Amino acid sequence: MVTPFVPSSKYIKRPTSIKIYMLFFFLVSASPVVIFYLSIRFANYGTQSVSITTSDKEPAQGFTIKPRTIVQITKNVTDRNAVTFWAKAADHDCVLNNQPSLIIIPQDKPGAFQVVNITDKCTQKRRLL
Repeated sequence: MVTPFVPSSKYIKRPTSIKIYMLFFFLVSASPVVIFYLSIRFANYGTQSVSITTSDKEPAQGFTIKPRTIVQITKNVTDRNAVTFWAKAADHDCVLNNQPSLIIIPQDKPGAFQVVNITDKCTQKRRLL
């Protein structure tokens, strides 16, 4: 006579150990994440707070630099793609190093801060052709 299989509590606990093993396998087999760095020193010479936004949308809302303030930021990214920065005050666009936008390529390790001057308008004179 064959007895029917009736699961008991010891059989129900078994799948938990399989989940733990699979989680351990995933963590051990994952490849390491490579971090690149952007080290920037923003100097806001304007009379208004400036919102800085980036092409990679990190942080999503950007960050704010108060008027007549210098801020040093080290931004960590996971790829070497160039990051574009824009500056905008409440009622007008600002320029970064006399340009409407600034493109910075991430470095392998944190280094010297790249100086970025924020002003209300471009101070370069345009040449008429």
